[in-house]
Amino acid sequence: MHDMKKSLTKKQAKDMEKVSEQLSSEKKRAAKKQIENPLDDIVSDEIYEKLVENGLLDYKAVRDYQIKRLFKDLRNYMNVGDAIEKIQDRYPYLRFDTIRKIVYNAKSEKESSEK
Repeated sequence: MHDMKKSLTKKQAKDMEKVSEQLSSEKKRAAKKQIENPLDDIVSDEIYEKLVENGLLDYKAVRDYQIKRLFKDLRNYMNVGDAIEKIQDRYPYLRFDTIRKIVYNAKSEKESSEK
């Protein structure tokens, strides 16, 4: 590639570098867009991306938030046990009791903070 740069004019070499940089930045933007924002009802995609870039998210807490939100939605049309089993299908590494604790822990925390 170094020999190829010698045979190119300076302008052509600069143009090639510019195109290469643009492709690189396009790839970075495309990779960022692949990040799905599970907190879209709380923070914007831009803020979420910044938090991820700077390592400021507790992924376990984000997962627990998603589980709580999913449980709330599922409870609109199924019983507690079925809702937890459905969540367990999505998170097979979590036991039934663990999911139950995640889901109901938030309620007890809210109640104790209100007192």
